[in-house]
This record gives sequence, C-alpha cells and structure tokens, in this order.
Amino acid sequence: MTHALSTAQAAIAAKLSEATGWRARALHTDRVDLEELTREAHGAPCVLVTLPEVSLDARIAGEVVVLASWSAYVLAEARDPQRRADETLSAVEAVIRTAAMSDFDGTMDAVAESLSAQNLYSGDLDGLSVALWAVRWRQAVCVDAADASDISALHRFRTITASFAPPAEEGSATTDTACSACGEADASNEEEQNHE
Repeated sequence: MTHALSTAQAAIAAKLSEATGWRARALHTDRVDLEELTREAHGAPCVLVTLPEVSLDARIAGEVVVLASWSAYVLAEARDPQRRADETLSAVEAVIRTAAMSDFDGTMDAVAESLSAQNLYSGDLDGLSVALWAVRWRQAVCVDAADASDISALHRFRTITASFAPPAEEGSATTDTACSACGEADASNEEEQNHE
C-alpha cells in the first residue's frame, strides 16, 4: 500500500496533537521565521510539522521508497518563563516518544532514525514570551512510482561508486578508476578507440 507524503505529514500532525494535547498542523514550508512565529504564537501552544527534505531510499516492486526528513516545531507561549519551559519540555518529550515509536497510522515503512531535539531559544523569541524547540527525525515512506518521477531521478546518483588503484610506479600504467554509473559509457568509448 502506498501513501503520499502529504498524507504522512497529516498523520504525523494528528498523532502529535493526540500525544501532546496541543493543536498541531502541517506547515508547507520549512522557513519558520519570526514573522511566522508571531502569527503562530496567538494559537500557542502548538506543534508545526514540516518536511524540509526527501531523498530516494529504494525501489521495491514498482514502488518508490523515500527517506523523509521531518521537523516538528514545538511552540509554547507564556509570560512566566518557568511555566513556559516546563510546558515546552513536556510536549517535546511527548513528540520524541511518539516519533520514536510510531508508524503514524501505517504511513511510514520503518521506524524513525537520527532522532534529535534542539532548543531554538533567541532573544527575539524571549521578547515574544515564546519557547521553541525543533524535533527532527528521518523515516521511510512508500510513494507511488507514478507520482515520484522527480525523486526517482535521484536513483542514478545513489548507484555511483568509485574505486582507485594504489599509486602507479614510475613507468607503469596510470591509476585505474571505475564508476558503476558510467561503466557502460566508458566501455563504449574504449571500443570506439580500438576501432580507430
């Protein structure tokens, strides 16, 4: 069964809302700047789910599996700094637990990897009485091959390998190189040279 990236993103937002008890929504940009935060602070506490990067992972039975890099921005607003910190850390812990253990209603094909959390404190945010953490992880998603032409174009670059022979002694042949993605072209060029 295949799942679109937008479906996976919506499933993450729903699951994180359930885990934190906060409003959560998919944000279709990864540029969370001060202007965006000012708008979102009126609805804080909240969790904003973004998809900043996707790379090809594998091709299986006509489907494309991509490795999606997810970010969940945990945003809390309170005048009291201690209350703000406590509420934010509690939500961050819930997001981490959920990301580590969930397949998000079957939209993900593997467990989360490279899970990390970062405090994005700044003077500007403090001036808004806002706390912000970013929880990031990578997780595989299976998408329709028909809808993934741009992503599947990356497949060629996943197969490039190179091997280098030890340095040649003086008077011997030059260093040999091999590239799996270019091997056929190199072989045809060599044949052309032999015919000349």
